[in-house]
Amino acid sequence: MADPEKLVFMILHGPEHPEHATIPFVMAGAALASDVQVILGFQADGVELVRRGVAEGVEAAGFPPLKKLLDDVREL
Repeated sequence: MADPEKLVFMILHGPEHPEHATIPFVMAGAALASDVQVILGFQADGVELVRRGVAEGVEAAGFPPLKKLLDDVREL
């Protein structure tokens, strides 16, 4: 049976697609703030986002910078 208090997000897009790369971190942050356990998986170009220095240059219109979202998710 699925655990209703756990979400898995697969990050597939890298820095060349900032909106697609940012949305999973927005959703993960919201879930964590609601006391839902989150698992982040990285595949394909998504692995680039967790390389040192890459997130600093990723920003999508209407969202906080990816570096801030990553820091928030790590903190939560």
